[in-house]
Amino acid sequence: MSFPPFGQPPAPAAPPGFGGPTPPPTGRSKYAGIVAAEPREPQPAPGTYQLEVLALHEGVSPKSRLEWWKAICRVVAVAPGSGQADGDEVAVLQMMTPSGAGLVKQFLLAAFGTDEAQFNAWAASVGDAAVNQALVGRRVNADVSRGSDIPDKPGEFYRNYRFQAV
Repeated sequence: MSFPPFGQPPAPAAPPGFGGPTPPPTGRSKYAGIVAAEPREPQPAPGTYQLEVLALHEGVSPKSRLEWWKAICRVVAVAPGSGQADGDEVAVLQMMTPSGAGLVKQFLLAAFGTDEAQFNAWAASVGDAAVNQALVGRRVNADVSRGSDIPDKPGEFYRNYRFQAV
């Protein structure tokens, strides 16, 4: 650090972010190697829909450390008065609690159009990865209603789902 000559005021500080000359380009962006975050699909508004499964994601939330299940779906049919439009992409989210797992199973049974015993036998024979792959492109009827408000998230609410085979 250098000091100004005795009796002279110090030079003004550079504004934040302007601490010196711009380094020469390195041929590489500072954003290289960073994976862009995927946009979040909205959850469906209350209403009655026919949904087509586009993708399935399962994982643990880094924030809550809870296991979640998410089906990305396209709305292919809408009952009058429902809040989504044909072609909208929505996410059916479910935390894997005992009741949440039951709703996921209801979704799977409706999508595959089978009963629980047949589904369980088939799923056990092919494995979870094959079940998830086979789910893509299937359709399910969904009745979505408004649940209770989500604490600490003004305007957000839980969804209550009921799934049926197409």
